[in-house]
Amino acid sequence: LLSFHSAFNCYHMKTQGNLGIGSEGNILGDIINLVDFYVENQVPRPIKSDGENDDEDELYYPITILGKELVEDEMANAMYRQLVVGSFTEQNQGKAKRYEDAIPHFGSIIGLDDENIAEVGGTIGTAVYENYVTSQMAKKPVLDQQDMMFIANIQKKLQLTDEKSLELLMEAQKKVLVKDVEFYFDNPDKGINNPAALKRFRERCNQSGLTMVDDVGLGKQRVAQLFLMEITEGIEKGTFRPASSTTGSTLMEIQESLGLT
Repeated sequence: LLSFHSAFNCYHMKTQGNLGIGSEGNILGDIINLVDFYVENQVPRPIKSDGENDDEDELYYPITILGKELVEDEMANAMYRQLVVGSFTEQNQGKAKRYEDAIPHFGSIIGLDDENIAEVGGTIGTAVYENYVTSQMAKKPVLDQQDMMFIANIQKKLQLTDEKSLELLMEAQKKVLVKDVEFYFDNPDKGINNPAALKRFRERCNQSGLTMVDDVGLGKQRVAQLFLMEITEGIEKGTFRPASSTTGSTLMEIQESLGLT
C-alpha cells in the first residue's frame, strides 16, 4: 500500500493543475510504473466468470484511486484520458504498445466504471475517427477492408462497443459527405451542374450506407432534381433507350438509391 501511495503521489505532483491532453512523457511513465506495481504484486484479485468462458477470470481491484478518494472525478477522467491519448500519439511503437496494454488495467486502478470508460473513449474516438475517415475519403471514394481493420484496432484501443464504433464511423462519413454536398452547391460547374460528379456522389453515399435525405440532409425536392439531371444526361448520351430492356431496371435502381421510392 505504501508503494501504491508513493507511485500515485509522484504522478499527482507532476499533474497537479494540468488536466490537458498534451503532457510530459514521464507522467505516462509513472502511470506505467503504477500499473506494473499492481500487476507484479497481484493486487487485482481473480473472480471466476459465470459466463460461457468459465476458464477465464475477471479481475477485481480492491484498492482504487477513487475508492481511496485520492482525486476528484475530473482528475480521474483526465488521468485515464492521458494514457489513452498517449497510446495514439506516442511515436515509439514499443512504448505505444505498453500504453495500449496498460489501458484496461489503469481504468480499473483508477476505479472508473464502464460508463466513464465509454465516455472517455467516445470523446477521443470522435476526433480520431473523424480525422482518419476524412483523410482516407479524400484519397478514395469509400473506405476499404484495410480501413475497416484499422478502425477495428482503434475500437479495441478505446474499448468501444460495436454499436458505438459503428455510430462514430457513420457520423464521420456523414460529415465528409455533407461537406461534399456543400462544395457541389457552392461550385455548380463541378457539382450540381455536373451529372457525372453527382452520380459519383450518389454511389459514394450508397457504398457508405448513408442516404441523401435522412443522413446527408438533402431535401427530397433537391434529390429529385439530381435524379432528373442524371437521367437527362443518360438520355442525351444514349445510355437510356426506350427500347432497351435494361433501362427500366436502371432507372428504378437510381431512384431507389436516391431514396425516392
